[in-house]
Amino acid sequence: MTLHFSAKEVKIAADVQASLTDVRELFFFDMLKKGFFLAQRGMISLMTVTTKAELETFVEAVHQFLVERKEFVC
Repeated sequence: MTLHFSAKEVKIAADVQASLTDVRELFFFDMLKKGFFLAQRGMISLMTVTTKAELETFVEAVHQFLVERKEFVC
């Protein structure tokens, strides 16, 4: 999956051009600091062997990013 931080809904590939690349880069570095290595372009790959606990930790890390950086994502 790929995350896009955008003020408008992404429906087609051209909509990605309007996404906020600075916020995506901030997300990349914040997640890296929390122990998750993602592609810097926003791509996230979860392996089928990922445990429920690991997924919950990832979801919590994303939630923390949204709370801590709310001035950039809301």
